[in-house]
Amino acid sequence: MESKENSQSGKQLFFIFIGFVFIGVSVYYFNKSNNYINDDPFKSLDKEYVGGDAYNYIIAASYASAFMLKSLWHLLLGTCLILFSKKYKTT
Repeated sequence: MESKENSQSGKQLFFIFIGFVFIGVSVYYFNKSNNYINDDPFKSLDKEYVGGDAYNYIIAASYASAFMLKSLWHLLLGTCLILFSKKYKTT
């Protein structure tokens, strides 16, 4: 019986660890998308991807949206794994 409890405790710790890893990845992507906070906030507007100004704004918005979506996805996945680990909670 003790082996089963150790196995459940190990599974719980595994899911909690993986959950925090995903939350850490989420924070990384969020900071990567907001890397201009400590610098000049208008510095990113000078970056030119293509010739037209409107196209540059659209491409920059697409990049920011992709990073935010990645961040949100990893945060959600990490939180779900931590909550799922409660299933293996020993009594």
